[in-house]
Amino acid sequence: MAIAQHTQPQTLVPPKIALQTSGLTQVHIKGPGDDDLGEGLDDGLDDLIRRHTAQRPEDKKAIEVIGERKFGELWVKYERALNIVDTLKVDLIEEYLGKIITDVLTPQDIEEFLKLTAAYENSQYYQKCTTKIVNKLIENSHTAGHSEFVLDTRNLLKPLDNLCTRLRASGDKPINIIINGTVGKDFGFSAGYSVSFTTNGDVGSCGYNSTCSNFTIKGNVDYISNPGNYSSFNIDGNLRAYSLGVSNNSSLTITGEIEELEVSVYSKNCTFKTPNPKTLDVFLRRIPLFEGHKIYFINEEGNEKQVGMFERFVKRVGYKLKK
Repeated sequence: MAIAQHTQPQTLVPPKIALQTSGLTQVHIKGPGDDDLGEGLDDGLDDLIRRHTAQRPEDKKAIEVIGERKFGELWVKYERALNIVDTLKVDLIEEYLGKIITDVLTPQDIEEFLKLTAAYENSQYYQKCTTKIVNKLIENSHTAGHSEFVLDTRNLLKPLDNLCTRLRASGDKPINIIINGTVGKDFGFSAGYSVSFTTNGDVGSCGYNSTCSNFTIKGNVDYISNPGNYSSFNIDGNLRAYSLGVSNNSSLTITGEIEELEVSVYSKNCTFKTPNPKTLDVFLRRIPLFEGHKIYFINEEGNEKQVGMFERFVKRVGYKLKK
């Protein structure tokens, strides 16, 4: 694609460092106590990142130095990506990062990489660059044999959108991801085939077009829209809106309240569970009767009881008569 003339972008790193464009590059990440990292840097990293939220310039510089020393060329790629999109104003970042992020990190290193990116959170394209790189690193790491990942977003000022999108488990190796902290919109977008997510915090939206995926959310969710087939959502909190367009055999279990529920006639054989009487009332009013859907109420002992079709029909007639 031709790009109009522009001023030469200012690079954040020396341009002599070559970028990998094919194949998987195995990255060796140095651990705590490695000589060239300096004594105690790893031990105090979390404190340093927490102080950075107060926008102290010296802390930002320290994080940048640690990032370049620990992650080398990968950190250079990240800085260049931020600089390119910020200078050219061209929406080529996903294609660019998809080609150059061939690095393979362990799950622990991916978690630390995400923590260090807090130094750039005020960049205009921080979200676009960071989530694309983290998603690609998880994909590469899974291909190399890793399946258990933990990400910590508690040090970020704003929730990340588009985190963990388009992930696919390969073969008989499921992907399990735990998020400690809040997550933004489109979490787990188009994930599929034995991918499980657990978030210890609120979520903006999740599960769009997901297939054979599990979402366990220990917090509130703004909305869930159009999940694919065989996806399950377990929410220990409230849900503002849940919308099923074309979804078969999906399930929703929620402990809190739900404000809006829409289930189209094109969705079949879905399951809905709750211990909350108000949420049960919404289920009975809004879920179609004859599309194979099942509704369960969970009592105080944790036992599930299916609401029978006759009871659902009587409830639905009662709601109609009250209008």
